[in-house]
Amino acid sequence: VGNLNKNSDTEYTVDFTITDGGTDYAAGDDIPVTDLQLNDGGTQGNTGNTPISQGGDPIDANNPAAFTTGAVVTTDGTVVANYWNGTNTGVDVTIPIDNDASLDGGTVQLEADASGGGFTAVGAAVNIAAGDLGNSVTASAPDTDIEALSGFGEGDTLTFRAVITDAAGNSTTGADSGDTLTVDETAPSFVSVADTGDGNYRAGETIDFDVDMGESGLSVEADLSVLDTDFSATQAFADDGDGTYSYTTAALDAGNNMQEGTAIAVPITATDTAGNSTGDNSLTLELDKTAPVGFTTGAVVTTDGTVVTDYWNGTNTGVHVTIPIDNDTSLDGGTVQLEADASG
Repeated sequence: VGNLNKNSDTEYTVDFTITDGGTDYAAGDDIPVTDLQLNDGGTQGNTGNTPISQGGDPIDANNPAAFTTGAVVTTDGTVVANYWNGTNTGVDVTIPIDNDASLDGGTVQLEADASGGGFTAVGAAVNIAAGDLGNSVTASAPDTDIEALSGFGEGDTLTFRAVITDAAGNSTTGADSGDTLTVDETAPSFVSVADTGDGNYRAGETIDFDVDMGESGLSVEADLSVLDTDFSATQAFADDGDGTYSYTTAALDAGNNMQEGTAIAVPITATDTAGNSTGDNSLTLELDKTAPVGFTTGAVVTTDGTVVTDYWNGTNTGVHVTIPIDNDTSLDGGTVQLEADASG
């Protein structure tokens, strides 16, 4: 109690400061007074114990109960526990709400810190409703607020807490969440992608892949169903431990489901532990399981010496044989091998 002021011979005003931990009074409740005495500097007045009547304003003398900020989960993109990656667009944080009627009509404000840069309010305040009492609310913040934090950068640690304010304006800052987020927004990059063959494959052959990422510990997989529908669309490659990744397929067309084409792109994706991904489809392969169409070997003509149709004589030094070539692009780069037989 302080600042006693005399308004008239019979009326005085006094300031009463509400301190945390005091007694709460509902709207309209009288405030008890114990042993109030006035002294004019010489004469002690009678002791007053008449309660103070007040109007419709409740008195809330207690801050919200202490609490610990709950689980932190990133939103959208690739969600990986304890990481903030380049695909995430926000965070959701669970805030426990005490079963305290004074919180009905209050708010929850999320705060975040980037590696000691200082806690800053992020996201909009969440209103507390009667149904939230004894339960929890989710406070959210967008990526624009997170990435604007002082000190935000690659490798930083994001820490979260919340401030609960009751309907009367009393507030309590919660303990930091046990969940933190490490900032990793850098996706892996491909150094090279290759097959160890000549890029041309037929039924029954296998394909060896070699992918250089320049770092180990990644998840590298490829959609090999573009080569053979019996192959996996999410085939994992082996981490060779030196920054490269490899895989050897089973025999093509074992189930008669080999694909064909002159430039089939093989989609390969690399993902780091934080959930950042990058793709590559620069490797193209030619697959052909169809034999050339049937044909009849053409005219046979001896060379040099005395050339006589249908005869090989002592003066001849060779033969020329005409081979018809179908209008089939898969034959481009192929070969023709002449064969001969002597009387069966």
